[in-house]
Amino acid sequence: MRTSQSSIPPLPEPPLAVPQAPRPGKPGFSESIACRPPAARQARSLVAAALGAWGLDELRVDTQQIVTELVTNVLDHTNCLSLRLDIRRAGKGVVRVEVSDRSRFVPELRNPDARSENGRGLLMVGVLSKRWGYNPRRRGKVVWAELETDGWGGS
Repeated sequence: MRTSQSSIPPLPEPPLAVPQAPRPGKPGFSESIACRPPAARQARSLVAAALGAWGLDELRVDTQQIVTELVTNVLDHTNCLSLRLDIRRAGKGVVRVEVSDRSRFVPELRNPDARSENGRGLLMVGVLSKRWGYNPRRRGKVVWAELETDGWGGS
């Protein structure tokens, strides 16, 4: 029996919030996210999935707040089409989140006055994380934050 290719239904698109499997030896989750208003929500979903898989729910709220800020900075200060979110175990008791984009705009820590409506996000990232920073790349940058935990949960 012969079939034409047109009679074979196309494969469905994978859901955006399904984490990709990490490379061997590097436990983590990674996702490309379109630079649209739902991006921060998608990033929080990936964080919840990764931390839940590792049994590290105690880091969920702080990590979600950090990635919300980093993703929002990309949306507000770059002209991106997409960004990349990576969350991985960076060492014993350390979780690292990274947000990559193709803009050379570097994050700037501000010192807002009491009346300012903006400029506190990276201050908050600094308070919630063990440390944070950015690495320039040939095509853009990676902004990252590391969080510590005493527990190390499941696999």
